[in-house]
This record gives sequence, structure tokens and C-alpha cells, in this order.
Amino acid sequence: MTPEQLPIEQYDAQLAEKVSRLQAMMMPFAAPDVEVFRSPVSHYRMRAEFRIWHDGDDLYHIIFDQQTKQRIRVDQFPAASELINQLMPKLIAAIRDNRTLRFKLFQIDYLSTMSTQIVISLLYHRKLKRSGPPPPAPCATACVLKALTCS
Repeated sequence: MTPEQLPIEQYDAQLAEKVSRLQAMMMPFAAPDVEVFRSPVSHYRMRAEFRIWHDGDDLYHIIFDQQTKQRIRVDQFPAASELINQLMPKLIAAIRDNRTLRFKLFQIDYLSTMSTQIVISLLYHRKLKRSGPPPPAPCATACVLKALTCS
């Protein structure tokens, strides 16, 4: 399974297994019955973290396969909110050709709300002193914001 594919057909079985496991854990405590609130089968995560892979002049989001540790390119992530999915390609496009913003960028974290607000954190492997390109200038930040807000 790739990040673009969700095991939607397994949702009911996975939910039932999770409820059963929780009930078993809570049994020694005489807890009340579990009340279950079903999530949508896609776009249910408001948070997503991706490593950034630099490939020549290109860069893109990746995750690592938990078993093989191989990297998997992620252009869309249906588990994440629609807002995160809308902004992922726009942000990569805005950063790709901006040397200042892409220099030593290693991770992007997205945190969205249900009211169409989002915090996007760009994480870098660089020292906090003046070596290499300068930190992102206000004009670079403005370019990213413009790219994200334009359709």
C-alpha cells in the first residue's frame, strides 16, 4: 500500500478491532460502555509530517516504509485533511526554485484546522549563524504565501 491508497474497504474491520481492544483494556476498571464516533474514511488527519527529499533540481515529500526503511514519494496523502492535500503541491512548487528556502530543508510539518486555517513549519539542518545562504527573507516568505493563496 502506498500513501495515496487508503484501505477504505478495511475501515469497518479496523474500527471493530480497535473497539474490541479498548474494551479489553478497560475491562479491569469497570469502565462504562465505549461510545464510538466514526471518522470519515479519508481526510481525517489534521496533522502530517513529511521528510523532504532533494533529487537534483527537484524536491518532494517522502515517508519511509516502516518495514523496509525505503523512502516513498508522497505527492498526495488522502489520510490528511483536504487543506493539507491542496497545499502540499503548491508549497513544493513555491520552494523548488527558491535556493534560500530549499537550502538544507529536511522536513515540512502541516497542522490544519477544521476552519481552513493551517500552520506549516519548514525544518532545516543549518546553523543559526550566517553561513551559507541567508535565512529566508521577507520577500521569499511573501512568495511562498502568494503561491499558497493563489489557485
